[in-house]
Amino acid sequence: MYETQQIWIKLCHPLFSHLSRLTEASKNLYNTTNFYIRQIYTSLQTNKPLHLLQQEVMDQLREYLPVMNENQRNAYHKRLKKQQEKATEERKEVKLILFEMPTKEKPFVSYIFLDALFKAMKQPDYKALPAHTAQGT
Repeated sequence: MYETQQIWIKLCHPLFSHLSRLTEASKNLYNTTNFYIRQIYTSLQTNKPLHLLQQEVMDQLREYLPVMNENQRNAYHKRLKKQQEKATEERKEVKLILFEMPTKEKPFVSYIFLDALFKAMKQPDYKALPAHTAQGT
């Protein structure tokens, strides 16, 4: 169970500007994520020509999908090498999972897909946050 605690920090506090930047980046990342989910879903569910923003998002997916899959391959090889260094009985199975373009039948993008997309894009708000915070957002 999570509990939330509200802490008020005054403008004169030494951490105010830093925390203000982090909260703004988190808000922007949340909004960007919702925007991408909505644009991908609506572009795949319509029979009409795509709007400019929908086309832009779908073009970005096509552009960054190979980068996302290359990153997946690199991570897979790293994990595989690490497992091979362990004793045989301690090894775990390592799987390579590659991403595919969303389709009309599967228009929803997963958390893992968006996380990989934002890493590949070097999305500014994603990069502005600590990794754990960006992934949680």
